[in-house]
Amino acid sequence: MAITDILAFTQALDQARNELLDLSLRNRALALRPAAKSARALHIVDEQTVQVYERLVEMSRAFTFKTASELPSGTPQVAVDQKARVIAESNKRHTDSYLQTALTPDALAKRLVALERDARTAIEEQGTNLLFLALGELAWYEDDNSDIALHAPLVFVPVQLGRDPKATSEAQRFQLTIREGEEIFGNVSLAARLKQSFGIDVPMPDIEEDSFSIATYIETIAQRIKAMVRWRIEPNGIVLGFFSFQKYLMFLDLKQERWPEGKSLEEHPLFGPLLLDGLPGTTPPFQDNVAIDVLISPEQLDHVVDADSSQALAIEKVRRGVNLVIQGPPGTGKSQTITNIIATAILDGKRVLFVAEKKAALDVVKRRLEHEGLNPICLELHGAGQSSAKMLSSVMDAWRLGAPVLKGNSKTIIEFTRRREAVNEIPRTLHTPILPAELTPYQIIGHLCMLQENGIEV
Repeated sequence: MAITDILAFTQALDQARNELLDLSLRNRALALRPAAKSARALHIVDEQTVQVYERLVEMSRAFTFKTASELPSGTPQVAVDQKARVIAESNKRHTDSYLQTALTPDALAKRLVALERDARTAIEEQGTNLLFLALGELAWYEDDNSDIALHAPLVFVPVQLGRDPKATSEAQRFQLTIREGEEIFGNVSLAARLKQSFGIDVPMPDIEEDSFSIATYIETIAQRIKAMVRWRIEPNGIVLGFFSFQKYLMFLDLKQERWPEGKSLEEHPLFGPLLLDGLPGTTPPFQDNVAIDVLISPEQLDHVVDADSSQALAIEKVRRGVNLVIQGPPGTGKSQTITNIIATAILDGKRVLFVAEKKAALDVVKRRLEHEGLNPICLELHGAGQSSAKMLSSVMDAWRLGAPVLKGNSKTIIEFTRRREAVNEIPRTLHTPILPAELTPYQIIGHLCMLQENGIEV
C-alpha cells in the first residue's frame, strides 16, 4: 500500500474507531446528570472513592446500602474535646460495609430491584454486563458558552447485585460485589472526546500495576485539566448505573499497535479495501437460477439441518470462498443457513468464529448444532457463566472427537441419487414437447383446464 493510501487508511480507521465510542452527549459516560431521577442510576453520597475502591476491588468484599433516613443529619456543634469522637465516627462511616444514598427506604428498594432486574436481563439477552460502579467524576463544559456542567465518570468497576435472604431490611437485602474476571478500565470515551475537542491527553489507568492508586490516577487527570478554568474534579463522585461498553473491545482490537508484524490491518485483503474504496467486484461462481442438482452432487450435500434451494446455493457460495451478505425477515431460515455453513466449514477442516450482537442469536444456532450432536465443536469464548474450567473442558471434548467422519455410505448415496433423479424426471417430462404437436404435457394440461373453464367437455 502506498504512503498516501496508508495515511488515508489511518484517518478512516481513526474515524471508525471514534464512532464506536459514541462521543456525543447521549453517551452516559460523557454526560451523567447528577440531579436526574433515572431508574438506571443510583447516586452514592457521603462516601470516599479510595475507601470504596479498596473494599470492593482490593479486598473483594461486598457492600450493602443505606437510606436517607440512616444518614447523619449534619455535623453537630461540638466542643473541642468532642472533635476526636466526631472524626472517628466519620472515618468509621467511610470504611464500613454500607454505601449511603439520599433515597427513602421505599425509593431505594424500588431502585435496587429495577437495577438488579435490568442487569440480569442485559446478561441474558446480550451476554454482557452493563452494570458498573463509576468512581470519580470530571465536571466539564462543552464549550465556553455553555452554562451546564457535564459529569463524566473516571473509572468503571464491573459489579453485580445479589440478594441476601437473611437481611433485615429490603435495601440491605441487596449486596454489591465486583464481577470477578472482568476488566476495570478508565473512561475511553472521555479521553477521546477531550483529545478531539480540547487537545487534552487523558491517560488510561493501568490497573494491573501493583503500584496503581486510584487517588493518584484521579490527581493525574486533575493536573491535565487544570488549564480549563471552570472544570473541576469531584474525586468522591460515585454512581451505580448502566453504561454500555459493548463496542469498547472492538475499539481496542482496531488499534493498529495490537496487530502483529506482517499482519497489519491495512494489509488485510478485506479490511483495507472496506475502509477505503470498497471491495473489488467479483464474478460469482454460478448464477442464482442454476439447477442445484447439477451444481451440487449428493456427496456434497453435507447439510445437518433442512435447506431449501436458495439456502443450499448460499451455503455452496460460502463453501467456495465467496464473501456475501444474507438478508431476510424473521422466519426465512437465516439461522438454519448459518448452522449448515458452520457444519460444512468444520467438515472441510476450517475454523469458524461466529459473532452476533444479541446473545439470543448465538443461542439459536448453538442449540441447532447441539441438537444435531455437534455440541463438541462449539466453544463459547465469552458470556455469563463462562469460566476457564468450562472452556478447557470444551476444548478436551473437541480434541477427543478427532477428525470429522461421515455417517453415510456409498449405498445411501446411490439410493439418494436414484430417488432424486426420479423426482427430477417429473418436471423434465412435464416440460418436454411431444411430437408431432410440439406441445409439452404442461401446456396440454393448461389448455385442457382452460377448455373446462369455458364449459367445453374434454
